[in-house]
Amino acid sequence: MKLLIIITRMNVGGPANMIKSFLETYGQEIDIHLCFGDVAENEAEFDMFINGKAKVHRIGQMKRKINFINDFCSLIRICKLIK
Repeated sequence: MKLLIIITRMNVGGPANMIKSFLETYGQEIDIHLCFGDVAENEAEFDMFINGKAKVHRIGQMKRKINFINDFCSLIRICKLIK
């Protein structure tokens, strides 16, 4: 089974902690792909726990701030991952 987890950014906080717990529990049993964008300048990134438990797909255009062009480019890249 394959699982694609999409999160806007892997900043320190709740969603990243939930993904960490999920990877620790199921990382060896499921083919997990983790897709995320870059954190803002004033945020700390929380991706050091992945350690090969998931295939990482970083999408630089995927950001918290809404931007039609970046969002569209992110959507195209995510669609390519799903195919």
